[in-house]
Amino acid sequence: MPAYFSIFIEFERKSITHKTVSELAFYLRHAGLTFREGYLAAAEMTENEIISRNQLLLDTDFEPDPDEEDDYYQTVYDLDGFSSVRGMFLNNYPDSGRFAYELLIPEDEIINGKGIVMRGPAERLLRFLMGVWHMPSIQTIQTATETKGELVPGAEFGKWKLPAANPYALVSEIQRKKLPEGYFDAQTFHVGGIVLTNLNYIIM
Repeated sequence: MPAYFSIFIEFERKSITHKTVSELAFYLRHAGLTFREGYLAAAEMTENEIISRNQLLLDTDFEPDPDEEDDYYQTVYDLDGFSSVRGMFLNNYPDSGRFAYELLIPEDEIINGKGIVMRGPAERLLRFLMGVWHMPSIQTIQTATETKGELVPGAEFGKWKLPAANPYALVSEIQRKKLPEGYFDAQTFHVGGIVLTNLNYIIM
Protein backbone atom coordinates (compact mmCIF):
# COMPACT_ATOMS: atom_id res chain seq x y z
CA MET A 1 0.00 0.00 0.00
CA PRO A 2 1.22 3.54 -0.70
CA ALA A 3 2.19 5.85 2.14
CA TYR A 4 -0.43 8.47 2.99
CA PHE A 5 -0.28 12.07 4.09
CA SER A 6 -2.92 12.85 6.74
CA ILE A 7 -4.93 15.97 7.48
CA PHE A 8 -6.67 15.93 10.86
CA ILE A 9 -9.59 18.32 11.36
CA GLU A 10 -10.25 18.42 15.11
CA PHE A 11 -13.61 19.10 16.78
CA GLU A 12 -14.92 19.15 20.34
CA ARG A 13 -17.70 16.73 21.16
CA LYS A 14 -19.72 19.50 22.83
CA SER A 15 -19.87 21.40 19.53
CA ILE A 16 -21.86 18.70 17.69
CA THR A 17 -25.24 19.68 16.30
CA HIS A 18 -27.61 17.76 14.05
CA LYS A 19 -25.98 19.55 11.10
CA THR A 20 -22.30 19.04 11.92
CA VAL A 21 -21.59 16.52 9.15
CA SER A 22 -23.50 18.43 6.48
CA GLU A 23 -21.80 21.69 7.55
CA LEU A 24 -18.40 20.03 7.29
CA ALA A 25 -19.31 18.80 3.80
CA PHE A 26 -20.27 22.37 2.87
CA TYR A 27 -16.95 23.83 4.05
CA LEU A 28 -14.97 21.07 2.36
CA ARG A 29 -16.74 21.87 -0.91
CA HIS A 30 -16.19 25.59 -0.36
CA ALA A 31 -12.46 24.90 0.05
CA GLY A 32 -12.26 22.89 -3.17
CA LEU A 33 -13.17 19.24 -2.46
CA THR A 34 -15.76 17.61 -4.68
CA PHE A 35 -17.50 14.32 -3.96
CA ARG A 36 -16.39 11.46 -6.21
CA GLU A 37 -17.86 8.35 -4.58
CA GLY A 38 -18.33 6.40 -1.40
CA TYR A 39 -15.60 4.00 -0.32
CA LEU A 40 -15.83 0.29 0.62
CA ALA A 41 -19.20 -0.26 2.38
CA ALA A 42 -20.41 3.12 1.07
CA ALA A 43 -19.38 2.49 -2.54
CA GLU A 44 -22.96 2.60 -3.86
CA MET A 45 -24.19 5.42 -1.62
CA THR A 46 -24.81 9.05 -2.48
CA GLU A 47 -23.07 11.85 -0.62
CA ASN A 48 -26.27 12.71 1.26
CA GLU A 49 -26.73 9.09 2.34
CA ILE A 50 -23.16 9.01 3.71
CA ILE A 51 -23.71 12.31 5.51
CA SER A 52 -26.92 11.05 7.14
CA ARG A 53 -25.32 7.79 8.26
CA ASN A 54 -22.27 9.49 9.76
CA GLN A 55 -24.38 12.14 11.50
CA LEU A 56 -26.42 9.38 13.16
CA LEU A 57 -23.26 7.70 14.42
CA LEU A 58 -21.80 10.96 15.71
CA ASP A 59 -25.04 11.79 17.49
CA THR A 60 -24.71 8.55 19.46
CA ASP A 61 -20.96 9.06 20.06
CA PHE A 62 -20.31 5.80 18.22
CA GLU A 63 -16.87 4.28 18.84
CA PRO A 64 -15.68 1.87 16.12
CA ASP A 65 -14.97 -1.69 17.21
CA PRO A 66 -12.19 -3.37 15.19
CA ASP A 67 -13.97 -6.71 15.59
CA GLU A 68 -17.24 -5.40 14.13
CA GLU A 69 -18.16 -4.27 10.65
CA ASP A 70 -20.02 -1.14 11.74
CA ASP A 71 -18.00 2.02 11.22
CA TYR A 72 -18.27 5.54 9.92
CA TYR A 73 -18.68 5.58 6.15
CA GLN A 74 -15.76 6.84 4.11
CA THR A 75 -15.78 9.19 1.12
CA VAL A 76 -13.48 9.66 -1.86
CA TYR A 77 -13.07 13.23 -3.11
CA ASP A 78 -11.38 15.10 -5.92
CA LEU A 79 -9.07 18.03 -5.13
CA ASP A 80 -7.24 19.97 -7.80
CA GLY A 81 -3.71 18.72 -8.29
CA PHE A 82 -4.09 15.44 -6.37
CA SER A 83 -5.06 12.00 -7.67
CA SER A 84 -7.55 11.36 -4.86
CA VAL A 85 -8.46 12.32 -1.31
CA ARG A 86 -10.18 9.93 1.10
CA GLY A 87 -12.07 11.13 4.16
CA MET A 88 -13.26 9.40 7.34
CA PHE A 89 -14.37 10.24 10.87
CA LEU A 90 -12.17 9.22 13.80
CA ASN A 91 -13.85 8.73 17.17
CA ASN A 92 -11.60 6.15 18.78
CA TYR A 93 -11.44 7.91 22.15
CA PRO A 94 -14.91 9.33 22.82
CA ASP A 95 -14.14 9.85 26.53
CA SER A 96 -11.70 12.60 25.50
CA GLY A 97 -14.60 14.77 24.35
CA ARG A 98 -13.00 15.18 20.94
CA PHE A 99 -13.18 13.64 17.49
CA ALA A 100 -11.63 14.33 14.10
CA TYR A 101 -12.21 14.06 10.40
CA GLU A 102 -9.16 12.67 8.63
CA LEU A 103 -8.29 13.25 4.99
CA LEU A 104 -5.74 11.00 3.28
CA ILE A 105 -3.66 12.00 0.24
CA PRO A 106 -0.90 9.90 -1.36
CA GLU A 107 2.23 11.14 0.40
CA ASP A 108 4.45 11.16 -2.67
CA GLU A 109 2.18 13.80 -4.21
CA ILE A 110 3.25 16.27 -1.49
CA ILE A 111 6.67 15.12 -0.22
CA ASN A 112 9.34 13.71 -2.54
CA GLY A 113 11.65 10.79 -1.87
CA LYS A 114 14.25 13.08 -0.27
CA GLY A 115 11.77 14.35 2.33
CA ILE A 116 11.41 17.74 0.65
CA VAL A 117 7.94 19.28 0.52
CA MET A 118 7.13 20.21 -3.07
CA ARG A 119 6.16 23.85 -3.28
CA GLY A 120 3.32 23.58 -5.82
CA PRO A 121 1.37 20.86 -3.99
CA ALA A 122 2.17 22.49 -0.63
CA GLU A 123 0.70 25.81 -1.73
CA ARG A 124 -2.45 24.12 -3.06
CA LEU A 125 -2.74 22.18 0.18
CA LEU A 126 -2.37 25.30 2.33
CA ARG A 127 -5.03 27.19 0.34
CA PHE A 128 -7.37 24.26 0.91
CA LEU A 129 -6.66 24.14 4.66
CA MET A 130 -7.26 27.86 5.03
CA GLY A 131 -10.58 27.47 3.25
CA VAL A 132 -11.68 24.66 5.56
CA TRP A 133 -10.69 26.71 8.64
CA HIS A 134 -13.68 29.01 8.09
CA MET A 135 -15.91 26.38 9.72
CA PRO A 136 -16.45 27.94 13.18
CA SER A 137 -16.50 24.71 15.22
CA ILE A 138 -13.05 23.52 14.07
CA GLN A 139 -10.51 23.47 16.91
CA THR A 140 -7.32 22.72 14.97
CA ILE A 141 -6.16 21.40 11.62
CA GLN A 142 -2.98 19.31 11.79
CA THR A 143 -0.95 17.37 9.23
CA ALA A 144 1.14 14.20 9.46
CA THR A 145 3.14 11.90 7.23
CA GLU A 146 3.03 8.11 7.40
CA THR A 147 5.89 8.15 9.91
CA LYS A 148 5.79 11.60 11.51
CA GLY A 149 3.10 13.18 13.63
CA GLU A 150 -0.21 12.29 15.19
CA LEU A 151 -3.16 14.41 16.25
CA VAL A 152 -2.52 16.32 19.49
CA PRO A 153 -5.68 17.89 21.01
CA GLY A 154 -5.48 21.66 20.92
CA ALA A 155 -6.46 21.82 24.58
CA GLU A 156 -3.24 19.95 25.45
CA PHE A 157 -0.80 22.19 23.56
CA GLY A 158 2.21 23.26 25.59
CA LYS A 159 5.99 23.08 25.85
CA TRP A 160 6.05 19.29 25.57
CA LYS A 161 2.95 18.80 23.41
CA LEU A 162 3.26 20.37 19.99
CA PRO A 163 0.72 20.11 17.18
CA ALA A 164 1.39 17.81 14.26
CA ALA A 165 2.67 20.23 11.61
CA ASN A 166 4.19 18.24 8.76
CA PRO A 167 4.58 20.83 7.40
CA TYR A 168 1.49 22.85 8.41
CA ALA A 169 -0.92 23.22 11.29
CA LEU A 170 -3.73 25.73 11.69
CA VAL A 171 -4.49 26.87 15.23
CA SER A 172 -6.12 29.73 17.08
CA GLU A 173 -4.24 32.70 18.48
CA ILE A 174 -4.94 31.44 22.01
CA GLN A 175 -3.49 28.02 21.18
CA ARG A 176 -0.44 29.60 19.54
CA LYS A 177 0.42 31.43 22.74
CA LYS A 178 0.77 28.09 24.55
CA LEU A 179 3.53 26.90 22.21
CA PRO A 180 7.28 27.48 22.65
CA GLU A 181 9.30 29.57 20.22
CA GLY A 182 11.76 28.13 17.73
CA TYR A 183 9.70 25.31 16.23
CA PHE A 184 7.34 27.07 13.82
CA ASP A 185 6.98 30.08 11.61
CA ALA A 186 3.61 31.60 12.58
CA GLN A 187 1.54 33.75 10.24
CA THR A 188 -1.91 35.19 10.84
CA PHE A 189 -4.19 34.50 7.87
CA HIS A 190 -7.73 34.96 9.16
CA VAL A 191 -9.40 36.50 12.19
CA GLY A 192 -8.22 34.30 15.06
CA GLY A 193 -6.39 31.90 12.73
CA ILE A 194 -2.66 31.16 12.64
CA VAL A 195 -0.75 29.05 10.10
CA LEU A 196 2.19 27.24 11.69
CA THR A 197 4.92 26.04 9.32
CA ASN A 198 7.36 23.50 10.73
CA LEU A 199 10.88 24.96 10.50
CA ASN A 200 12.36 21.46 10.09
CA TYR A 201 10.88 21.07 6.61
CA ILE A 202 12.36 22.29 3.35
CA ILE A 203 9.71 23.54 0.92
CA MET A 204 10.97 23.99 -2.62
